[in-house]
Amino acid sequence: MIRTLDDLDCEGVAVGVRIDINSPLSETGLADDARLRAHVETLSELLERGARVAILAHQGRPGDDDFSTLTAHADRLDELLSFSVDYCDATFSAAARERVAELEDGEAVLLENTRFYAEEYMEFDPERAADTHLVEGLVPALDVYVNDAFAAAPRSQPSLVGFPQRLPGYAGRVMERELPASTPRSTWSSTPNARPTPISSRGSCPRSTSTSTTPSPPPTAHSPRSSAFHSDYRATPAG
Repeated sequence: MIRTLDDLDCEGVAVGVRIDINSPLSETGLADDARLRAHVETLSELLERGARVAILAHQGRPGDDDFSTLTAHADRLDELLSFSVDYCDATFSAAARERVAELEDGEAVLLENTRFYAEEYMEFDPERAADTHLVEGLVPALDVYVNDAFAAAPRSQPSLVGFPQRLPGYAGRVMERELPASTPRSTWSSTPNARPTPISSRGSCPRSTSTSTTPSPPPTAHSPRSSAFHSDYRATPAG
């Protein structure tokens, strides 16, 4: 069976939560907050139970009019939840890890648009997705991963399939309601079903195989990512 929030003891634990809040935009911000409201149950439950929540999400696609930062989304989530939701303009760099480390129990931060990172709109096998910059960069700051982004779940992108290869994985409440019971457990986690040890208690994160504490440099002209851009460098896609 797929693990859900019922199986997670999350007090004091750093939880990465992938949600789907891709929304229509207006000149003044969000034109509709229905998708944000859908995830209030999952986020509220985690925060009420003392988790330190790092939220991952995307907005639009490169080149589209609705491709934007997540500042408006963070502001709206802060209004919808009875808990503080901050915004961080980084996704997986040292700045993102430091912001997650600063969270107190019952606080959340919305990290920058995952699609500001080129590999996030490419398709990967889960094992390869686990070796991407986004997963490698953020895993040291997290204890567990929760996927609540049912609408985006069919995609094989790092923020959706990479983290469960490195961290204990759980389904959020939206995902729990929507997924058929026959979904293979292997798509969620390859790690043991045990209570995670909070990063603050273990001193370091042994799960990541990377020894680097900074993101890799922007791709070169011969890189398969050269036609797009690399998160946390704030470049723009070619063409």
